[in-house]
Parts: sequence; structure tokens; C-alpha cells
Amino acid sequence: VVLQWPVGGVRWRLNGLSRLQSLVDFVKEHCLDAVVKLAREKKSFWAKTVGEAIQRVGELTESNVYVGVGLSNKNYGPNRRCEAKEIAGIVGLWADIDIAGPPHKKANLPPDEASVGSLIEETGLKPTLLIHTGHGFHTWWLFKEPWIFESDEERTKAASLAQGWSDTLRIRARTHGWDIDATGELARVMR
Repeated sequence: VVLQWPVGGVRWRLNGLSRLQSLVDFVKEHCLDAVVKLAREKKSFWAKTVGEAIQRVGELTESNVYVGVGLSNKNYGPNRRCEAKEIAGIVGLWADIDIAGPPHKKANLPPDEASVGSLIEETGLKPTLLIHTGHGFHTWWLFKEPWIFESDEERTKAASLAQGWSDTLRIRARTHGWDIDATGELARVMR
């Protein structure tokens, strides 16, 4: 299984380090690969461990980093990413919430970090990871353990759950007059 690991931009902050450590342990135990897509090179970077992926991302100072939200059964090399039908599992649910201002063109985004915090709080579920991307947040609600799909039916259920979570957040945002990106697809890659 290949883990497309969630890492953020220049500024990022982790909450729930015990959950993160348990995922790192899971990755090590199962010899998973990690992939991070580098925007400047337009190439995928694959690593054997989460630590290796984090180290590589830490070395990047001038590149945008894109990360996939799903797990994959294999390394697809530097020029291809995993399609939804090939996703082998997920580690939780996610959101990409932009904040109004440059470089975003949408005028109806949450105006500031406090507004994003309030929107997240309205879900009633505290995120496990909150990653500041420089112009917004990647928010992760990690499962107790990764959900590895045993069938296409399970993948379909996961896709429905992820889309439903994304739709729920978007509907909540609309009650404030804001728009947030739809990010519920299993093959989603976030920057």
C-alpha cells in the first residue's frame, strides 16, 4: 500500500501527535510507501517511510507540495498519480479551507483564521491535524486506524462518506455566505 501523506506548506502545525505517531508506526509496520507531488517539477516523489517523505518535504523551500488523500497499492512513478478506482484506503476525512485574500480569486471565502476555526468548531468534531498552508488550512479528522478497502463496495462507501463530509462542510460554510472547495473525492490531491 502506498500512502500519499498529508504535509503542508511553509507553516504547518500538528494537533494530536499520538494519532500521528500511531499512523507512523502503522506505516513502518506495513512497509508502506509515501508519495508527495512537487509542483515545480511536476513529478511525484515516493518514499518508503513517512519520515523520509517529511524529510524530503522539509528540504523543499521553493516548491509547492501537493499531497494525495488516499492510499494506493503501488508506486506509480514520477509522472502519474493514483486514480479513484485504484485508491486502496484512506486514513481519515479531510478538508481544504482557503482564507480570503491573495492569491485566491474567490471573494466569498472565510475572511480570516478565526472564521475557519469557528466553521470547524461547528462540526462538533475536533480535527486531528490542522495544517496551515499559508493561505488556508488542510484539516484532517483521522480514523483510529487506516481504512484499507477489502472490496470495491467498501471503496464506494468510503467515497460516499468523504463526499458527504465535504458537502456537509460546504453547506455549513454557505450559512455564513462563504464558499469552500469540494474536496470529497478519493483521488483528491491538495496543495
